[in-house]
Amino acid sequence: MSTMPDEFVSDPLGEEDLAAYRSVLEEVRTELEHRAALLRDGADIPVGGISFGKRVGEGTSIAIQRFEDVAIHGQAVQQLTAVEQAIERLDAGTFGICPGCNRQIPVERLDVLPWAATCVSCA
Repeated sequence: MSTMPDEFVSDPLGEEDLAAYRSVLEEVRTELEHRAALLRDGADIPVGGISFGKRVGEGTSIAIQRFEDVAIHGQAVQQLTAVEQAIERLDAGTFGICPGCNRQIPVERLDVLPWAATCVSCA
């Protein structure tokens, strides 16, 4: 952890705040893990069952749905990574501090996006 000048950290988060953010982050992590698992489980479509023809048919519709599922799964995994990194910052004692400017990330931002790693200015 880098040393930060005390004058940059305004109104550091208290233990109660940190516990509340941890609870939210763990709940979001569980939900994302569940959502990602559901999307992976839906991938059991036989390869021969999907075809791309000139007409839109059931195979084409299934293929399009799978492309959407893959994109959604990717987003869930990316968000899950950000949530896990936020929990690591909680464990390290750096949660809520922007690494770009060493200032406290505004509580309003953390309330909306608890896994935010930076303040809006540094994002």
